[in-house]
Amino acid sequence: MEHGGLAAITQDSANPPSTISQSLAKLTELAWRRPPCTAALVMRGIFAWRLVGSSAVPHEGAGQRVGISWEEAAVRDFVAAADARSGVASSDGAVLAGQALLWPGLKGRELVDEVGPGLITALAIPGDAPDSTREFVRGQLAAWLWRPAVADSMFVAYRLAGGNAGMAALQLARIRLATGGPGADTLYYLAAA
Repeated sequence: MEHGGLAAITQDSANPPSTISQSLAKLTELAWRRPPCTAALVMRGIFAWRLVGSSAVPHEGAGQRVGISWEEAAVRDFVAAADARSGVASSDGAVLAGQALLWPGLKGRELVDEVGPGLITALAIPGDAPDSTREFVRGQLAAWLWRPAVADSMFVAYRLAGGNAGMAALQLARIRLATGGPGADTLYYLAAA
């Protein structure tokens, strides 16, 4: 995926369980102190995401729960950061949450239905992520949640923000073909060019 974010986060199974628990406990302490630290929530989510596919298993402790996968823990941390609506870290948390929700390997797609609508709104807040990335993720979430008018406008905004013309045309063609919208065939030809 051309949009960086979670694609750039690699797995790291070299951390022993005690180091994992200590790191999650420290990030949890930082995240929920007064005032809360949104950046620590984002970092805790990134840390959990790095554990996806590792041999580490969540257990009861700060920042982890039995029965909650690392994927879900990461998404929930990113969403909590996005919900804080506290500037750059919240915006970045929303981008990471959206990318994690749309990751093909995510188990439990019902999480998209649960937190996706709030993320579409949270992704409107500017942050460090390029506008094209935020609009692309918003469009994908809206398409997944079957909000075609929102998805269409987000993919147009993605293109206007400097996003890939071919990708924008493909996404718009999909939405417009599904809804009988105008120009779908032409957009497919543009995407293929």
